[in-house]
Amino acid sequence: MNNKSLEHTGGVGQILIRWTPAIIMMLVIFLISAIPSSELPKLKILDLVVKKGGHMMGYGFLALSFLRLFPSVSNRSILLALFITIIYAATDEWHQTIVPGRNGTLWDVGVDALGAGISLWLVQRWSWLRHIVYSGIISRMIFVRDTDRK
Repeated sequence: MNNKSLEHTGGVGQILIRWTPAIIMMLVIFLISAIPSSELPKLKILDLVVKKGGHMMGYGFLALSFLRLFPSVSNRSILLALFITIIYAATDEWHQTIVPGRNGTLWDVGVDALGAGISLWLVQRWSWLRHIVYSGIISRMIFVRDTDRK
């Protein structure tokens, strides 16, 4: 199967469909990062695992969302998706420095980059996962109205 999707043929609607998952992920990350530390749950011993795991998962999904912006999986598209994800992670850590009780750290940027890297590596390795990322299944679920379904 060719990795190119019909979504990558052009048009404003197609561009919006390709960008929507990345925009949603960036918005979710931004909103979670804007929560003051006093309002975050304290999970005691699980705190580190849950929060860092959340970082890795969130930025893994963000990297896959950025990868969808490119017409196919290649070393270049993977590196660009990783680069864009790391830049967003760094800006998010800066954002946390202005949120009460929060602080931004390079350690968290590294954890975010690790999550992104693992996700991108898996997509490169497993064709079935690459198919899910590029098939547009999620985008079609968001943009297809019930009256358009057959």
